[in-house]
This record gives sequence, structure tokens and C-alpha cells, in this order.
Amino acid sequence: MNTAPNQPPRFDPWTNGTPAYRRTLVTGMACTFGGVILLVLAAISGGSAEGTLRTFGILLVGVGIFSHLISILLRRRQAKEIIQAHRERQQAQRAKGTGANKSKKKGS
Repeated sequence: MNTAPNQPPRFDPWTNGTPAYRRTLVTGMACTFGGVILLVLAAISGGSAEGTLRTFGILLVGVGIFSHLISILLRRRQAKEIIQAHRERQQAQRAKGTGANKSKKKGS
């Protein structure tokens, strides 16, 4: 992460995201895509396969949306941890700077 000390860290979800976040995001997108393909195939096909394709398509879209929501929650948790760590570093720097200023004033 290339950030200045006084700036908050960048929130690039893919580069800085955890492996769990990336896996659930890709899984969600793949399942949603597969479900849409199955639903399109069910719409253009006739016969006995239509109901099965539709059922599996809807199921895959549901799994994809659920997986995507999980990835959002994982990223939210990670972002919260990053922000908290950044605030703690800032407070430590302020406390360190305040202590140095007090000792300089006493010596003057």
C-alpha cells in the first residue's frame, strides 16, 4: 500500500482483499452467470428439460447472490479493521508527538 502516513489507506477491494473475499466474489459471479445461462437455455428450449433447467438456473442465481452478499460482508469487516488500525496508528503518532512537545517546553 503506497499511502502517505497522514492519509487513510486506499480501498482497492481486489488487490487488498482477503483470499476469502476474492473466492466468494468470484464464486458468486460464476454461479450467477451459470444460472442466467441455464435460465436462457430453459426459455429457448422446449420439452421436459425446460423445468429442470429453470429450477437449476434459479437455484444457481440464488447461490450466486448469496455468495456475493457474503463477499460484501467479508470486505466490510476487513475495511473496518483497516480503518481501526489506521486510527490507532494516528493516535499513537499524536501521543508520541505530544509527549515530545511537553519535554521540549519543560527544558526551555
